[in-house]
Amino acid sequence: MLSEDRAEHDLPPAGFAAMKFVEDAMRQGFAVQITALRHELPIDEAAGVVGMGADELRRYAAQDAIPVRASEYTDWVRFTDVLALDERLRVQRREALDAMLAESDYDELP
Repeated sequence: MLSEDRAEHDLPPAGFAAMKFVEDAMRQGFAVQITALRHELPIDEAAGVVGMGADELRRYAAQDAIPVRASEYTDWVRFTDVLALDERLRVQRREALDAMLAESDYDELP
């Protein structure tokens, strides 16, 4: 990858994929915000990053769906754990929807 000063830089595959995603979004006219996140986030902040309500994420944490580290003022979660939970939930929702559609009475319409 070339920088503004035309110097060449090595970019790991994950970095290249991220830059490609940003480029594609911008070409489609989307605004893009890039935020560096810590490995651990307060549970409320982590919930917001994945578009989940803080209370919902706290319920999953209480059910041991993700590990939580409590400090005096906040509960902390590893961002990778929250992303993995979010993906598991997406898969479960997709499977439930597929099952509902497979059982649909609409398949028998004339």
